[in-house]
Amino acid sequence: MNKRLISFVLSLVMVFSLLPLPVLAAEADTCGLVVESIHGAPGANVEVDINIENNPGILGATFTVEWEGGMTLTQCANGAAFAELTMTPPSILESGCNFVWYGSSVTNVIDGTILTLTFTLPENATDSDVYEVRVTYDERDVFDQDYNTVALTITNGSVRIISYIPGDVTGDKRINPLDLIKLSQYISDGCTTKPDGYNITINTSAADVNDDGRLNALDLIWISRYISD
Repeated sequence: MNKRLISFVLSLVMVFSLLPLPVLAAEADTCGLVVESIHGAPGANVEVDINIENNPGILGATFTVEWEGGMTLTQCANGAAFAELTMTPPSILESGCNFVWYGSSVTNVIDGTILTLTFTLPENATDSDVYEVRVTYDERDVFDQDYNTVALTITNGSVRIISYIPGDVTGDKRINPLDLIKLSQYISDGCTTKPDGYNITINTSAADVNDDGRLNALDLIWISRYISD
């Protein structure tokens, strides 16, 4: 009997070891919500998207949205990923409010934006202030088309206050080829202002348009494409 049991266990091990890795990896994919992290100027209106990844075909959900500081939520709009669901927005747009979705079926299961929030930033905000935007939920309140509950991972986002226009490296309130010229010269001088070189002074925060902490050709590419469009 013991020998038969051992043989059976070894057979199972061999079967699972032969499964292709992509199949196992797909089973490990989990549904997630990602709140966008953006920036904006004091007093400006900004849009924050909440996106879903690895959507299993959610048919109903309740999410609670909270935010920090003096930001004011002025508008909310249903996103394309939940376009087949009916959204009930909160009656009062205040931090800690609930957004509810429900439907009878979902034929087009996609990833992408489920909710777009429009905030007005406080006039008295100062450079580098950061306001968090958070999503919470009860696992029993999110379910798929088979009425099974869905567990999600949450990545919260934020709004960072800036007093400059990204890409406007010269500070003249415009984004044009002059910004490309000045930035390329600044990079050529080792990202320093060399009096015996090009002698360029720029807003380095505005120049780092992809926010990776470096000034290089990638920033030039992004700015040039933005101007081209």
